[in-house]
Amino acid sequence: MTDTDIVLYNHGFKRKIPKCDILKARSVTAKDRNGLWRKFAVEGVWGYCGIYASKIHKNLYIYASQNKNWILIETERKNYIVSPENLDIIDVINK
Repeated sequence: MTDTDIVLYNHGFKRKIPKCDILKARSVTAKDRNGLWRKFAVEGVWGYCGIYASKIHKNLYIYASQNKNWILIETERKNYIVSPENLDIIDVINK
């Protein structure tokens, strides 16, 4: 995390989410994951990466290295799911 961006690293690529675009961050619920399916994504040894959808989210951009500690970062244009080591990052993002 930098002063202006949240930087996501996932095996060969880097994405930035500008902090000024973030509306809120929260833990992912079972309702968020209900009916989760891949639109254009890969899953495997290195985690989850790509565009997914669920029953309540049309597009979810998931960059997760693990299947736990998922947080949803909502922005004006996109919703991201990431998997940090520590969920305390939610409070830092929402400041």
